[in-house]
Amino acid sequence: MRFANPGEDHRTMRRRMHAEFHEYRCRLIEEKRRHPGDDLTTLLVQAEIDGRALTDQQLHGQTIKAGEHVGIWYGAANRDPRVFDRPYEIDITRNPNEHLGVGHGQHFCLGSNLARWELRAAFRAVAGTELLERLEPAAEPQWLTDFHVGAYSQALVRYRH
Repeated sequence: MRFANPGEDHRTMRRRMHAEFHEYRCRLIEEKRRHPGDDLTTLLVQAEIDGRALTDQQLHGQTIKAGEHVGIWYGAANRDPRVFDRPYEIDITRNPNEHLGVGHGQHFCLGSNLARWELRAAFRAVAGTELLERLEPAAEPQWLTDFHVGAYSQALVRYRH
């Protein structure tokens, strides 16, 4: 028995090795919680089932207990002063612009390229015209009531002659 200690039978050796491996895993898990890396153990420590963490997590000084529900609000993330200088200003020249307006990762909007194309086409159509200067609100905008997306469902305008 290659891994047995002197005088140790097979059964005792297996129990010892199991206990040693368990202690090693516990130390490794704690280490990866404190110092996450780009490795399989970190992924396992941060694993979720149906969006629920399997272990307690720390996020910006807040403890999120395993099993607690967490929601996101893209609009709030886009105003994070840790990410954006002047987060409440619209700045189309901001660079880098790590906004979450079209989601992130597996939640990235499939229609984002079409939306960008439509916006470019609309801006090109009105660029150099007086159209935008002649538009004015015709009524108070109606907001969508969706929890995580801040947008109008209706914004009526009228053209001034």
